[in-house]
Amino acid sequence: MRRIVLASVLTAVAGFALAAPGGAFAATLVGSPLTGNFSGAMRSCTPACTDFNTALPEPGANVTSPITGVITRWRMMGNAGGASFQLRVVHSAGGGQYIGVGTSSPEIPAGAGPSTFSTSLPISAGDMIGINVPSGVTWNGHSAPVIGAGFVSVQPTLTESPPAQTPNFTVNDAEEGVNADVEPDCDKDGLGDESQDTNLPAECKPPAAQPVQPVKKKKCKTHKHRAASIAKKHCKKKK
Repeated sequence: MRRIVLASVLTAVAGFALAAPGGAFAATLVGSPLTGNFSGAMRSCTPACTDFNTALPEPGANVTSPITGVITRWRMMGNAGGASFQLRVVHSAGGGQYIGVGTSSPEIPAGAGPSTFSTSLPISAGDMIGINVPSGVTWNGHSAPVIGAGFVSVQPTLTESPPAQTPNFTVNDAEEGVNADVEPDCDKDGLGDESQDTNLPAECKPPAAQPVQPVKKKKCKTHKHRAASIAKKHCKKKK
């Protein structure tokens, strides 16, 4: 019997592979995915109010922020004929009550949307986003019918000082067209690490890509003296 000694074979990697940095520095979307039909709904409130989604059934949709960081962009559907709106960060105070913890500068949406606005607004993990609707205007295209969704309205607008407020009413099977991009803020300077902070310290930067060296396969070896002996026997038989 011919005995062949086999070495362990390692999978070879052709060329160099670069290790991709993780997704810890990427923005996270919070709020409505804006995939519904927002064309027919109208909304108004007097005095001004704060609306925010409390249920979003779409796969992967975030009602609350999964991370602590900075809102760098926000979007809204519809418009109110030149009236301005503000993004509002909403914190749950428990017991169905809420308090405001930050507001963007006023922005004027145009057309059916989405209208996109830049900001630098801190948000904590577990907080929600809402929108301050000005008093006496009609917000055209504010919501879309979505089974399993829901939003609430607080009137007057949420304040940032106690006491916490209870929503005046709830709307089921509909979601308001508002969302925001949340980025990490590793160095706590109030700027999003991905798109705003141009002076990140070394400890906050993604790890440098490292080349992976190819591993060579080892060839199988045979015992030369054993193979020569077998060959010699075969020659004798032919004679």
